[in-house]
Amino acid sequence: MGKATLALKIADESDIGDLELEDLADRQKLQEPRLFLKRYQDRLAILDKIQSVPDLFDDLRGIICGRSRGGLGNARFLILGSA
Repeated sequence: MGKATLALKIADESDIGDLELEDLADRQKLQEPRLFLKRYQDRLAILDKIQSVPDLFDDLRGIICGRSRGGLGNARFLILGSA
């Protein structure tokens, strides 16, 4: 069983966002990452193959810090990838 398959089995599949970042269509959804990921602010977002989009880490850091400073709690991201 692969990492993504295991992550989906563990997560409540009805309450997640799942992006396969080697897939062009999913990468295109992240043209404006903060706007797109905001829709997952109250649920788990699984970001698979994140090594395909290394610049995304800056946006994730901004989202997480912004929520924390704004008293909104933590954003929830499950980040999968390989070195």
